[in-house]
Amino acid sequence: MRTIHFDGANVRLKPPADWDAAKNGLCLTIYGLRDKERGTFATVWTFTDEERAAIAAGHNLVMSTVGGFPPTAMSVANVPETEEPSAS
Repeated sequence: MRTIHFDGANVRLKPPADWDAAKNGLCLTIYGLRDKERGTFATVWTFTDEERAAIAAGHNLVMSTVGGFPPTAMSVANVPETEEPSAS
């Protein structure tokens, strides 16, 4: 899976400056929508073709968290991927 940029995304979490991908593995950018009024942070993820096939075959989605289990919610939605605006 990978996170996608979507309309309304207002946060971009990048790998730490000292991240060593050779040592620690790939760390992708995560795009999100922080809603301060509701106190929420949402991200949108897309599946690879292999993951889609596994889900269609009845496999389940596993959610893992680090450092405990914060309040979370998962849903299915049709959220199209958009181009990240270029920095100007």
